Amino acid sequence: MSEFHENNADNQQLRLATEILEKLRQVSAGEAVVNGMSIYHVNEAVLGIRERVRLANATLENISLTEVELEQLLKNAPVNVARRVIKRIRAGIYKYDDARDLSYCLSVGVKLEDLQTDEAEIALLTIKYHKLRGKNMVKILRNGGRLLRRQSNSAAGITYLRKWVVEHQLTLADIGTSDDELTALTA
Repeated sequence: MSEFHENNADNQQLRLATEILEKLRQVSAGEAVVNGMSIYHVNEAVLGIRERVRLANATLENISLTEVELEQLLKNAPVNVARRVIKRIRAGIYKYDDARDLSYCLSVGVKLEDLQTDEAEIALLTIKYHKLRGKNMVKILRNGGRLLRRQSNSAAGITYLRKWVVEHQLTLADIGTSDDELTALTA
């Protein structure tokens, strides 16, 4: 921070702007969620940085940031998050929000060429993601867990799982279970 900012309120604003900037840099590097900031908050983070700097009567340079870098962070965040999601799904690693995050990144203009993929692979990755998610839900049920917050018993979770499988055009075998197993889990 610059020496001319001796006002505590100004310093506090610049500290907050710096904290937001550090999270933004991590999200822009490909982390979908960093300490409460997600890919969905990138635009708000940029506005927050600008507002904090303005309130401190400072400039971006006071937090070691240029306008060009800020625009690059804004541009790179969805591309890098999408790349990380694709890499994770290709590797067979399940993370709950991956399908939503990828869909969001594509909806804000990330180009398939920038991700070194095409629509056919995205379709296959979506199916693979749903299979990974389904297997995770089966694992939760096998361990006596709940799939739904308001689930009162295992039968409700199994009913949800059966509907979810149909909705995503999968089979129980696709997610590593069977009708017999699900029936046994309700007993």
